[in-house]
This record gives sequence, C-alpha cells and structure tokens, in this order.
Amino acid sequence: MRKPNWAATVALVGFDAADLDSLTSALGREQGLLGADCKWKICPRTGVDATLATLERESVPVVLCNRDDSPETWKQLLTRFAELNHPPLLIVASRHADERLWAEALNVGAHDVLAMPFHGPEVARTASLAYLRWQRLQPAAPAAAAQPQHMVA
Repeated sequence: MRKPNWAATVALVGFDAADLDSLTSALGREQGLLGADCKWKICPRTGVDATLATLERESVPVVLCNRDDSPETWKQLLTRFAELNHPPLLIVASRHADERLWAEALNVGAHDVLAMPFHGPEVARTASLAYLRWQRLQPAAPAAAAQPQHMVA
C-alpha cells in the first residue's frame, strides 16, 4: 500500500520550453491511473548523457523522449538502457507520430508513442501505464522495503 502524497518520476529528453510547459501542465493537472495522491516529479534533461547520469543516481521509471529534436536519440537511449539493472520504460513523442513510428518504436523496445502537440489526459494515461508496467517488472522486494523508493514524505 502506498503512502499518501507520493511522486512518480518521469525524465524528459529533448523538449523545448513550450513542450516542457505543456508536459508539466498536463502531468500537473491530470491524475492518470495512479490516483489523486500521486504527483509527477519531472526531471528535464537535454540529452542522453545527462539522462543516464540521473539514472545512475536515482530510480526513474519513465523517460519521455522527443523524437523530432534528434531522430536517433530515442534509439541511443534504448541501447544504453539495456545496460542498466532496472531500466526505465521509454515513451517516444513526435509531431509525426504515425503507424510506422509506432511499429518501429515498439519493435525495438519502446513502451509507447505519444503524438504532439500533447493532449493532457493521453500524456497522463500513457505515463501512468508505463509507470505501472515498470513497477511490475521490478524484482520482488522484502515486505519491509516494498514501498517505492521515490516516495515523498
């Protein structure tokens, strides 16, 4: 059972200020599937190395990457995630999200694709599903340590 007022972390890669504002707003006002007691902790990062440095220091369940900023960045992230013990799930975002991108992303290991401009409920739903799937993929913890590490007191 989760404690009240906990946070689920999502790292952002390659978004400009307008997209960052849109994502922050969407995740701030939409509950998604995690419940009203959950708030999103957003870690904006500009590139692969900064994101990987964050992943080495803290548990980040979800990474959202802008494919339009640099078309190969999301693939580089997936390659590097394969080296991690508890890799995050990747969501690829694009203004050109179509069936081809969706098929490619899912075939190489991304969790999902989001169309831009962002639709608040869809962002929250997709991020929530990724978080819940990531949580299910984690090794079973002893009963005393069963709470997610990224909870807020």
